[in-house]
Amino acid sequence: MTTDPPATHDPRVLLVDDDRELCQMLSEYLDAEHFDVKSVHDGGEALAELQAGEFEIVILDVMLPSVGGLECCASSAPPIPPHPDAHRARRRCGPAIVGLELGADDYLSKPFNPRELVARIRAILRRASSRSPRGSAPDELSVGPITLNSGTRQVHVAEKPVALTGAEFRVLELLMRSAAR
Repeated sequence: MTTDPPATHDPRVLLVDDDRELCQMLSEYLDAEHFDVKSVHDGGEALAELQAGEFEIVILDVMLPSVGGLECCASSAPPIPPHPDAHRARRRCGPAIVGLELGADDYLSKPFNPRELVARIRAILRRASSRSPRGSAPDELSVGPITLNSGTRQVHVAEKPVALTGAEFRVLELLMRSAAR
């Protein structure tokens, strides 16, 4: 078993759930585990926070007021329109499959053990840091008319913004990093 190296800062977590008591409990638990937690209670607030802030992890409930969790999952900073088939696909496949297809890195059903949530968060952070350690991969890539910024998760083609789902963004980033090959 390996131990995590000491972080230079507490990872920033955006916690989105309309259950305020659950948010309070999880915030306290995550704080004790050295995470910097910001809680919001509806999808509209989540989209505003995603646009304004930089978070390493976003924990989204599926059922939220104003904008649902799946629609938030399909969005990034800046917010992009929700996937048009999200509601229909959710009825056919279930929220776990749809969420993962829209770009979620993991899915955990309620009720859950907070310790398992922390373990999953740390696993995601380890995978993310091993894929692109700070300083080794540029935040901005350009290939032909396409510019991709992995820090802001924005894509432009001929200087015009393009809306992508999380999965589409990751595929494009992989292709652009491998363009020379």
